Order: sequence, then structure tokens, then C-alpha cells
Amino acid sequence: MPCADVPDAFGSPLFHQGDPGYSRLLVDLNRSLEDPSAIPEVSDNVPVPGNQGLSREQKALRVRSFYTPYREAIDSMLYRHWER
Repeated sequence: MPCADVPDAFGSPLFHQGDPGYSRLLVDLNRSLEDPSAIPEVSDNVPVPGNQGLSREQKALRVRSFYTPYREAIDSMLYRHWER
């Protein structure tokens, strides 16, 4: 089944990382920000050069640009569902 058909098949919305998509190595939207693997410096024993030595500000920009909008969309959908 194509990914685009899954929401209709289950009667649920589809949340995805946007278009164009990007690597979970940028920021993993399905992990807590407390989890070091949310923006890993090493993945599967392979260094991730773009994540090496990021400043707090650089991480915060990724969170604001990608993580927060995704999580807010999910929260909004859940609140609308609970209000029914």
C-alpha cells in the first residue's frame, strides 16, 4: 500500500516531515529532545559531520525549524480529537 493511502485506510491523518523530506539525522522528530540521539553526533558507529560540535543555538534552530512545527501539528490534531 502506498504511504499516501495509509491515512485513508486507517481513518487517521498523516504526519510527515515535510516536502522535500530530510534525514532523521538532522533532527529525529519522533524522539524526545532529551534523548542524545535526537541530533546524533554518531549514528550506527558512523560520525555525522553535520552534527559534530553543534552549538546550542544551532540545535535550537533545528528544533524551531523542524521539530516544533511537527510536534505542534500533532498536538493540535490530538486536542481537536479530544474536544469532540
